[in-house]
Amino acid sequence: MFEKLDEGIWEYDEPLKLAGIHIGHRMTVVRLPNGNLWLHSPVALTPEIRQWIDAEGTVAHLVAPNCVHDLYLEEYRKAYSEAVFHAAPGLSKSCPEVEFNVVIGGHLPEDCRQVFSQQRIGGMPKLNEYVYLHHPSRTLIVADLVFNILHRERLFDRLVFRINGNVYGRLAPSGLLRLFIKDKTAFRRSIQKILEWDFERIIMGHGEIVHQNGKQMLETAISSTVGL
Repeated sequence: MFEKLDEGIWEYDEPLKLAGIHIGHRMTVVRLPNGNLWLHSPVALTPEIRQWIDAEGTVAHLVAPNCVHDLYLEEYRKAYSEAVFHAAPGLSKSCPEVEFNVVIGGHLPEDCRQVFSQQRIGGMPKLNEYVYLHHPSRTLIVADLVFNILHRERLFDRLVFRINGNVYGRLAPSGLLRLFIKDKTAFRRSIQKILEWDFERIIMGHGEIVHQNGKQMLETAISSTVGL
């Protein structure tokens, strides 16, 4: 069900259709040094998913990393009421039914500081995505910053992803994400900060994981579309 990528980090790629398009939706789970779990961008909480999570440890943190990754939050809030729920700035306005504990942007919680760095993607106030570096596995964890859609069986899906910023068959920011960018200077500045991090792997919300040369591929993806 969940794939282990490295020591203490797993991913689950859920089949998901939006507006008839097979886009997929990935959740990342990290075990913190104290043994508790950090969940990023949750998938549907089926009995099988909950059984796996509960067998791995106590959910201490759940991260909703931007203002559009808002599916399934309420069911996790009910299931893991003791966890700290982290919302991207602005998300609480669009999801008033979910009780968030923390607005992302301040200091990382103490139990996360040893393993994570975080960075807001600037210049996109309606998205306000935060990305994370998991230091032990040299993994960059993003939601919608880039897609990596390499294989889709349906011709319709392939055509839509080509129309949406030509993201089919390569790592690239979607056309929709580019529309969110209102300040390219701020956007580029935040990407340059991310490129100062030491990472090899990229886990994204939609598409196939990049296992090698992630930093170089991200730099190419952004510079060839938005510019650096």
